[in-house]
Amino acid sequence: MNDLMQNKNIALAQADYTDLLTHTITVIDNARVSVVRQVNTATTSAYYEISSILHEKKLESSHGSGVVFQLSNDLKKRYLNMGVSPRQLWDMKKF
Repeated sequence: MNDLMQNKNIALAQADYTDLLTHTITVIDNARVSVVRQVNTATTSAYYEISSILHEKKLESSHGSGVVFQLSNDLKKRYLNMGVSPRQLWDMKKF
């Protein structure tokens, strides 16, 4: 089996290898950009929906701060790495 694999090895000219590497890097970079855009779009959409929910509940800092504080605490427990402080939730509402 090892001899068979060695016979299948094909040497590429340096220019051909450089083209292969460049093309592969481009594919990976394009995929990464696409993922970042999709995540950004989904995050923006989620923040907008949260904003709408808070607006619909007619929460204002004068009488809704306790609710927003509790919401923030509960969300932090579930989503440990997501920014959901009370200030961030109020900022989402302004959004």
